[in-house]
Amino acid sequence: MDKRYAEVKSPGELLSKLAELAAPFGEVEKVRLLCPSQQHESVLCLVEAKSGAQAVAEAIGGFMFGNTPAVHFGPVPADFRCARRETGGARDVFCDCQRFLTPK
Repeated sequence: MDKRYAEVKSPGELLSKLAELAAPFGEVEKVRLLCPSQQHESVLCLVEAKSGAQAVAEAIGGFMFGNTPAVHFGPVPADFRCARRETGGARDVFCDCQRFLTPK
């Protein structure tokens, strides 16, 4: 796992970290977390940015998935849970991280 994500224990923390890393290079509009049912140990994060897609991909330690910055997050901590990942099982999880970009 990339050391930048070492402290991430929940979907909310992951969204916050992605927004934080991407912020200097472009505003993040949405993050889509894909949790493959056959691959419980990782999550694919697709980050939709208003601009600077390539720079965002580099900033998050990821790659370009088509025209979208993406990064694999894993191994997923045992307590990484959200509404659609209650048992470690997985289905697509859609998350809008806009709320994490507002000043605290």
